[in-house]
Amino acid sequence: MLSKCANPPCSASFRYFRQGKLFRVETEPSGMVPTAKAPGRCEFFWLCDDCASHLTLEYDRQMRVVIVKRLDPELRAAS
Repeated sequence: MLSKCANPPCSASFRYFRQGKLFRVETEPSGMVPTAKAPGRCEFFWLCDDCASHLTLEYDRQMRVVIVKRLDPELRAAS
């Protein structure tokens, strides 16, 4: 169950779905590709409004969810 913002230094408590940004992440069981017999596991992460304004969640090379700075919209359009 979600209780606080996924950003460790932030202490904002999760209260409503309409606040912040909710992320649904599907992970593979034991590092395998999910199948009908072994479906993946679903995890939820939440960033509060303040953190979601400048942060987002991504996978790193070890297939872990990490917090990263969001790109400036102008930089994103240029790439």
